[in-house]
Amino acid sequence: MTRHLNRLVIVALVAITSLYLILFGYFIGATALRVPVFDVIYWVTHYIDHWLTGDWWGYLWADHNGHRLMWSRLLMIATLRWPGGSVMPFILFGIACFVVMIGAIVLEVRGADLPAAPRLAIMLLVVLLLATTFNGIDCGAPQLGVYLHTCAFAILALVLWDGKGEGGRYAYARRIGAIAAGILAGFGVSGGLLIWPALCWAAWRGGLRWRWIAPLFLIGVPFGLFYMHGVKPT
Repeated sequence: MTRHLNRLVIVALVAITSLYLILFGYFIGATALRVPVFDVIYWVTHYIDHWLTGDWWGYLWADHNGHRLMWSRLLMIATLRWPGGSVMPFILFGIACFVVMIGAIVLEVRGADLPAAPRLAIMLLVVLLLATTFNGIDCGAPQLGVYLHTCAFAILALVLWDGKGEGGRYAYARRIGAIAAGILAGFGVSGGLLIWPALCWAAWRGGLRWRWIAPLFLIGVPFGLFYMHGVKPT
């Protein structure tokens, strides 16, 4: 009886998730901005003032309301060079970030030591919880996609950092990738800097030694100071 009930729950979750993803795709198309809004107009003028004058570092690194919007500024270059000036680069990158965000968590759950039915149910629930209407709007609105950029790299950093064992090439590769993703998380919004204490906590909670925790301090603290240096108060 329990096995039959579990099967019915899984089938229902699969059907609901499928419908949910269809609606998610619809909302991306229905809410995608096809004309510039205030923030995007500012990005265009910033592009004219810096990138077109050869000041590529000023273009990429200058803060905007306390954030280093490097991803958005690279996407703005792609948008302005896209035939017709379409915002498609923002939409595609937003969807890619969304897929990474969900995929990283789903793969982590898949590798967990859980019975098959609860594991599959949790994976489907992850999709249902994250494939919200608001995230669909984030994919289609350039000025909101910054949150997806940070969330995707922050989640990827946490998932890559996780893993049993102190040594081995696989562990080193995963954690180097986690540090790289942690750095990239800051280039959506400045909230991405919070990934460093989160990684330190994960390392300590996972029982890792100081040879793993120390590099997080040695990289995260200087990066955070460098990131915040020169940021104008809003």
